[in-house]
Amino acid sequence: MLRISRAVDDVPVSEAERTAEEARITARFRCLVPTWSWDGPRMPAVKPPISWLNAGYDGSLWVRSAQPGTALPLTQQTTDLRSFVQEPLVFDVFAADGRFRGQVDAPEGFQLSPYPVFTATHILAVVRGVSGVEAVVRFRIAPD
Repeated sequence: MLRISRAVDDVPVSEAERTAEEARITARFRCLVPTWSWDGPRMPAVKPPISWLNAGYDGSLWVRSAQPGTALPLTQQTTDLRSFVQEPLVFDVFAADGRFRGQVDAPEGFQLSPYPVFTATHILAVVRGVSGVEAVVRFRIAPD
């Protein structure tokens, strides 16, 4: 068994993020129970360090790391969204043998659904352009 670990700093949950996510959860529950209100414990003060991961075709591991976020404007908050908080997409990339290869910042509009395809040298992903049109884009991974 291969164990991969990496020390990272805690990413705090801002008050704006907490308020936005509590509003999202409340709105979803109120679709079922109109009088529902938040009565549980507050959300944690820090984010989980890992929010998503995927294996590359070369055996690499792509781990989406937690980042500071911003609450979406109220006009964009709809109950079908998975989150009312927008975070930059940043991946920690590990080689198949567990070595840390580096971080990759995904460009604006990069989508996690449908799942991107990762290889050693390229990423194929759906990207939403400024006009709102989605396209499959092939990105070349260039070392710094």
